[in-house]
Amino acid sequence: MRRFRDTDLDELLASARERRPNVVLEPFKAYFNARFTEAQGQVSGTRLFLEIQARGYRGSRQVVRKHLAALSAGTAEPVRATPQPSQDHLVDHAAP
Repeated sequence: MRRFRDTDLDELLASARERRPNVVLEPFKAYFNARFTEAQGQVSGTRLFLEIQARGYRGSRQVVRKHLAALSAGTAEPVRATPQPSQDHLVDHAAP
């Protein structure tokens, strides 16, 4: 609680804005990055925004533009790997 009491409101709001975009875009980064790579970097930010929006993205265009700029500059954060289930957890439903 002391951190919030002793920190300027503008600073708190800025830090919250900086963290949130990564969380909002994270589930779509693998698709986004794949599309960027397949288009060899020649893809419109608006087009990518509309594509991921159709897949459920609810963030802003600015977040998409920022990530696209980071991809173009080679400074984008790596996509977090989604854990895959091990073979031990798979059930063969076709077995008698």
